[in-house]
Amino acid sequence: MEFQHRMLRAVVAGIVDKALRDLPRDPKRSLRNLVDLGDSCAKGPQQKLFFARAHAALQSPASPYYQLAADAVSWVDPRALRAMGVNLGASGLTWGVGRLRQEEAARGGHLPWMLLLDGPARADSPVPREANALGCYTFVLRGADAREACALAARWPESAFFAELPAAQITPETAALLEKAPNLAVSVDVTPETDASEAFGLLHAARRFYGFAAACTSRTADALLDGAFLDRMRAGHCLYGCFRCPAGEPALEDRLFRTVNGDRGRRKGRPLLLIDFRRDVQSVAEAVSPGSRALRVNPALPLGPQLSPRSENVI
Repeated sequence: MEFQHRMLRAVVAGIVDKALRDLPRDPKRSLRNLVDLGDSCAKGPQQKLFFARAHAALQSPASPYYQLAADAVSWVDPRALRAMGVNLGASGLTWGVGRLRQEEAARGGHLPWMLLLDGPARADSPVPREANALGCYTFVLRGADAREACALAARWPESAFFAELPAAQITPETAALLEKAPNLAVSVDVTPETDASEAFGLLHAARRFYGFAAACTSRTADALLDGAFLDRMRAGHCLYGCFRCPAGEPALEDRLFRTVNGDRGRRKGRPLLLIDFRRDVQSVAEAVSPGSRALRVNPALPLGPQLSPRSENVI
């Protein structure tokens, strides 16, 4: 790791540690201070717009994000909050962005800020090493099992990993394995019919950072976007919910976006961060480097040949 990168991580770690101490006492001031810090580090109009929206979401004293932040500090192992905060804030969206732009200028093309590793992801996957060298430190794992996900995240402690795992894979054994990978957040894959209460209970007892992931289709949309379902996820102590929508269904995509965006804009609501995976990932990509894309790659293959954004691998 380069000296400047190491120093940046140390500075951000100090800020995160202070926020973790201050949030239980004064979540409103602490959260606003964190957004102010991000705004001061932002470069370019798109990144500034991102933090302007964050400021707007915190304008109301009744904003649910204050409660969400307080819950995160109360429920989650501080090592996990620290790892995710430093890896996303310092390595991913600060140091990594600068490196990505340098590499883009040298290569004459866009590079992804995030990669979706689609398929079994062994600890010796070549992708994270090659991605880190380019400035990409954020990964979503889809199709890896819990053991693979933990081993891969533990091998790359400066990166942030989000693993989509079936509820059945969350056992006392796998919940314990997550202790060795604080930089791994678990998105429990659910349907409207899934009873994930046992999985949520194990993750909550282990103080893991977790939420849910769900495929929003024409069959499941009514149930998934219903308040009762979201209340059930919130009762399971989820901090976030990530919806993925099949491509080629614009009406369904628009409905999902309206629901997620509307929930985030409410002055009062449930303390649960909802994410429209495709549109939100692309929104961050545009903020990082206008014209860039997040890509789906095979974790078993070298990254270089997979970097060309073809229609089938663009998220």
